[in-house]
Amino acid sequence: MIRAVCVSSAIALAALITAGPGLSAPNVPGPPGPAAPQPVSQLACFAGRWQGEGWILNRQGKKEQFAQTETVEPRLGHALLTIEGVGRDKKTNDVVHHAFAVVSNAPDGSLRFSSWLVDGRHTQAQGKVLGPGSFSWELKVPHGTVRYTLTCQGDTWTEEGAFSPKPGVWRPSFGMSLTRVK
Repeated sequence: MIRAVCVSSAIALAALITAGPGLSAPNVPGPPGPAAPQPVSQLACFAGRWQGEGWILNRQGKKEQFAQTETVEPRLGHALLTIEGVGRDKKTNDVVHHAFAVVSNAPDGSLRFSSWLVDGRHTQAQGKVLGPGSFSWELKVPHGTVRYTLTCQGDTWTEEGAFSPKPGVWRPSFGMSLTRVK
């Protein structure tokens, strides 16, 4: 009897939450809130499919070349950008990098950059718009900071990465040049 009452109560509560007038469940959209700052909208030029190549310094300081594809899609009225990138070894065509990222607007007017790698690693970083079609984000790593700067001009995307072992000292660690394919 107690079990039947608990199940009935749970069903009634679920019905009230999802169907009751004036009530909202987490997956039911409510009225729009106040307009949020939209720095992501300044990055609309990144939308599309991209191909190209790049290099990254390995742990021994040697440049490794790769072929790269990126797919960028604006979401929620340009409040978010989703980015999926796949890098392949230029000699073997093996996948050497596969990542998914979301760039979103932060309440303070900056950017939030969240990324996930195929091996399960996850990064959250703060970024900033440098101007229309350009932004950067930084990440604290052991022994320093890594910074990536992305720029989109027409159908060209360039990205530079640098490592800083101490404030004011930056060393190039990554470079990529892509062309929009659609």
